[in-house]
Amino acid sequence: MINRFYLEEIPVDLGSRVEVRDLVCRWLTAGEKSRQVVTLNAAIFMNAVANPRFKQLIQKADLVTVDGYGILLALKKRGLQTERFPGVELAEQLLDYSIQKRFPVYVYGGTAATIRRLQAKFAGYDFIAMRDGFGGNSRLVAAEIIESQPKLLLVGLGSPRQEYFLAGVLSQLKNTVGIGVGGSPAIIAGCKKRGPALLINHGWEWLYRMLREPRKLKLLPVLIEFWRSFLK
Repeated sequence: MINRFYLEEIPVDLGSRVEVRDLVCRWLTAGEKSRQVVTLNAAIFMNAVANPRFKQLIQKADLVTVDGYGILLALKKRGLQTERFPGVELAEQLLDYSIQKRFPVYVYGGTAATIRRLQAKFAGYDFIAMRDGFGGNSRLVAAEIIESQPKLLLVGLGSPRQEYFLAGVLSQLKNTVGIGVGGSPAIIAGCKKRGPALLINHGWEWLYRMLREPRKLKLLPVLIEFWRSFLK
């Protein structure tokens, strides 16, 4: 059973990985209405704390999953038990489910090289549409998504851009599950690798990614502030 908890007015939905996956799969199958899923990590959390508009968006989300290890530790510090479900793993499982059911999918984000790799990987699945996050006008992409009415919409534009994009487009979709997935398209495509399992399981994947991608070092002060405020 999934229960919602609020950490500094930011919602977090507590449940096992199986419960989270099964819930989203039920949404995909039922097609009752469009829903937004936020994959919460420390950087997204701190942005929401500082930005009332972004906080309100997350508060309205249908599901807020525990993506980051820091969020998991903050919850455990408050006596709450749940499981972490990295967004890339959720995205992969939902892609597999959608392929099995032949649900229309739209992937928006990543570089042109990422999209070419994804197109090669999913060649033959004509119900999966893709567009990179750098090559076009977001309004034109939104119009294309609205016309195609996908069941599953994965948006990897970085936060908060991806969450704002989803909030805008989902209001014009009938029964789509939209998820902000950050850099997941590049990982799914095989353009980038995740950290070693030992680092992933012990919450140090973020350091591995910073060392591999120095531009992510700009997030370090934010992560330090999260640790000082919520984990110390």
